[in-house]
Amino acid sequence: MLKYGSKLILAIMVLIGLSNYAFAEDAPAPAPAAGSGAPSAPAPKWYDVVTVSGMADVYIANNGNGSTNGTGVGTNTTTGFTPDSSEFALSLFELNLEKKPSKDSPTGFYIGLWGGQTAQATLPTAPLGNASGAAINSNSKESAFQGIFRQIYGSILLTPEFQIDLGKFATPIGIEVAESNANWNYSRGLLYNFGEPVVHTGLRATYTFNDSLSAMFCAVNGWNNDYNTTTGKGLHGQIAYAPIKALPLVANYYVGTESNGTTVTGAGGVVTPVMGSRTLLDLNATFNVTDTFAIAASYDNGNQSNGALANATTGIVAGTTANWNGFAVYAKYSGSLPFLTAIALRYESYSDPQGFTTQLAGGQTLTEGTITLEKKVDAALLRLEGRQDSSNQKFFNVAGNPNTTSQTQTLVLFSGVFAF
Repeated sequence: MLKYGSKLILAIMVLIGLSNYAFAEDAPAPAPAAGSGAPSAPAPKWYDVVTVSGMADVYIANNGNGSTNGTGVGTNTTTGFTPDSSEFALSLFELNLEKKPSKDSPTGFYIGLWGGQTAQATLPTAPLGNASGAAINSNSKESAFQGIFRQIYGSILLTPEFQIDLGKFATPIGIEVAESNANWNYSRGLLYNFGEPVVHTGLRATYTFNDSLSAMFCAVNGWNNDYNTTTGKGLHGQIAYAPIKALPLVANYYVGTESNGTTVTGAGGVVTPVMGSRTLLDLNATFNVTDTFAIAASYDNGNQSNGALANATTGIVAGTTANWNGFAVYAKYSGSLPFLTAIALRYESYSDPQGFTTQLAGGQTLTEGTITLEKKVDAALLRLEGRQDSSNQKFFNVAGNPNTTSQTQTLVLFSGVFAF
């Protein structure tokens, strides 16, 4: 028994030794001590932190007033970003690269390139930057080249709450934007086309107090100007407040010295724009009533000194003040609908009593109503839209004679926006 017992004990000791050796082979190596020169995680590549996006926006429109020239292609009044009728047209192509600043990487940038009729409509044109076609200033630095940049700016996150942007950026004013797929309706409204700026170049500072309250301040080269045409800067302030998450409220105020759209020729043939003080109050509210139904409203009130348009002969009268104001109301339903993804409605009223923003001598009051049927298919957004514009004056182009105008305009538009 002793002989077999000693052999058994010896065998058990050998098995224990082998098992310890096996576990030692499987066990991970101990972590290196701090400061021992352990390799750090590799820095992310640029393509890991830069977002690339873009879109193509194509439309065709039918104008109830018919074609306005011999080619069969008409001009849609009041819709400067979709001006053509009776032909397919590229409203917008956009390519964007963005690196957002973060706590770990506090600098960023945004480069947005674009082309098409929307980009052309934002070039510096009189009096407020819509597609009326008259030069807004005589600054030779302004060129169509600047128009290829929708936005181009650098960003610095100074604290988690405070960010500064420097460069060219889309205006914070208004409830609508240039990209149609970000709006509830396809065509841009009267306030956006006539009463508000589109872009600014300068400094933008944003401070976020909490999830409900933020403030913004901008010092810019003016209203739709890449280069300054005055000795001062345009100043813009914004307060954004959401008393509840479903009800964001935004108030904007702009003040600056701007061109009134006319020029004077001085000694040596130097052409100088006529300037005047410009202000704009812009109020916006959106109420997400349910997950599928929302309403919104926007109000503008602006004025320009040296801006009253007397008549087609004498033009703008120095020393007089022009004012404009208007409101827009919106509704959108995106619940259960046969075939469609959403239905959106818009109604606007816009008053331009001195004719400054619409360039109609004697002034006018415009109204418009729009209904938009929407269908999303993956990354594509298809829309069928009907729009009726009216004026208390003869303002809208009529087929066959560019000197003939009407008090109404009816548009039917079909559009496709393809985003990536």
